[in-house]
Amino acid sequence: MDGQDLMGKVEKFLKDEIDVKELLSIEDGEIDYLMQVAYLFYKEGKLEESEKIFKGILRIVPDDSYPYFGLGSIYLRRGEFERSIKYYKKGLELNPEDVGTLLNIGEALLDLGEKQEAYKYLIKCKNIVKRDNYPIYTRVRLLLSTFYGVR
Repeated sequence: MDGQDLMGKVEKFLKDEIDVKELLSIEDGEIDYLMQVAYLFYKEGKLEESEKIFKGILRIVPDDSYPYFGLGSIYLRRGEFERSIKYYKKGLELNPEDVGTLLNIGEALLDLGEKQEAYKYLIKCKNIVKRDNYPIYTRVRLLLSTFYGVR
């Protein structure tokens, strides 16, 4: 199935014309494509569509950390901090050194006023992240410096 055919299935899924069971026939490469589509919807601010696709992907591949990261990011963007943390933590169970997830949990916890708990995630992120991952490296250092005086 090519990208256009798969996009047609995605559109039908979003309109509730087909259910996730009909998406189960897709192959690994198509799942990757669906994750890209969900991410693009997220970037465009189409959070409901992105959420629905990520939840559908989780039914197909519940052992992949990326859909949990995607859902956590959607809820973080909506200001649903507890819900975002729940999904991020599930993703961390599958990929414990994902620096993006560690950083986002730290930020969500800061938004909830839980500075001590946030520090644990941010310092772990700082200890793992490489300087070549400049956006995360810069962000975690900024947060640690601003909130904790850590350099």
